[in-house]
Amino acid sequence: MLLRFAIALVITFTAAAQEPQPGVKPEVVKSNKDTSGESVFEGKLIDAECEGQAKCRVSAATKQFGLILQDGTYLKFDEGGNFKVKTFLGESARGRKMLTAKQDSAKRMTVKASGIRTGDTFNLESVK
Repeated sequence: MLLRFAIALVITFTAAAQEPQPGVKPEVVKSNKDTSGESVFEGKLIDAECEGQAKCRVSAATKQFGLILQDGTYLKFDEGGNFKVKTFLGESARGRKMLTAKQDSAKRMTVKASGIRTGDTFNLESVK
């Protein structure tokens, strides 16, 4: 009986330790900082076909997306990330507005993208 109670107590404390702590937010990276592990990058969403040119805007025809950080660093999203961005744009009011705007008239969108950076590719987990 005492052994079962001790095991239940250990499981409870282990589960509580793995939950995110209130008030603890992941670091938001706004520049070309060397990061390892999951990070949150903030930047302008662009059409990756333009190979990192900051003036290249997203349109309904965009299939590959990238992110320009404030210091000019360019990150391209992986294939799964491109799908997640397209879904995000279709589900958000500002994304739909961008996708339906006339060519070159849509404003650029600043987003926060979380995931893991591998070189110049960003393995996107989520976008806001």
